[in-house]
This record gives sequence, structure tokens and C-alpha cells, in this order.
Amino acid sequence: MMEIITFTLGLASTNSYLIADSGTKQAVVIDPAWDGDLIRAEAEKRGWQISTIWLTHAHFDHFGGAAGVVDGCEPAPKVALHPKDMPLWEAKGGASIFGVSLDDPGPAPSIHLAHEQLLTLGTYQFEVRHAPGHSPG
Repeated sequence: MMEIITFTLGLASTNSYLIADSGTKQAVVIDPAWDGDLIRAEAEKRGWQISTIWLTHAHFDHFGGAAGVVDGCEPAPKVALHPKDMPLWEAKGGASIFGVSLDDPGPAPSIHLAHEQLLTLGTYQFEVRHAPGHSPG
């Protein structure tokens, strides 16, 4: 069974999601806005292994908690992002424009998302839909 836990986190009250295949205990985090340790603790409480962080785009309020998610996870989850958003991620998602200090953005994205790419979570598959507008990626 797929389980979805929603968190509303950070300065912008951004929705973040912890999704798991409860049968395989594999989990992903989508847009860890802030308080990554809170998301990681919820996964640990349920016995889920976070394998990947999927970023919908690279504004700081969608990855500000990535460092906290990966801290203490073995192996460390990889991060997925569309390559057109890499310059924005490298600029720490524009955090400084809003007076926010983002000292540790977490691990650099190493999975490059592409339109119609299939992502796997346990026995489930998700199809990437490239929808630029709010950001390039």
C-alpha cells in the first residue's frame, strides 16, 4: 500500500511529502521545505528507508530541509531535480533575496529529471511531467 504523509513546513508554509511503499518500506521525500530532521524522524518511526529526495523545482523553500533529511540516513538519499533548475539550486534557491540564510542546501542533485522519465518507489512508478513556468525546470 502507498502511504503519503504531508507536512507544512518553513517560512512559506510549503507542502512537503513523505511517500512510502509500506510493503517494501522504501520511501521518498518530495520538496523537504524545512525541518528535514522531522521528516526523517517520521520515516524512522515507521521503519521506512528514504532512498531519494524528489524536488519539484529549486526555490529554497522546496529544498531547505534536504540536509536534515539526509543527516544520519545510510545510505544517504540521492536528490532528483530537472537540470534547468540547477542554476537556481546553485544560487541557494534565491534564499538571500528573501533575507533567508541557507548555510547547507544538502547534497547536490545527482539525478537529472526529464519529461516522461519513470521514477520507482518500491512497487510503484511515477512519471515525471516537465511543467516549466514557476521555474525553468
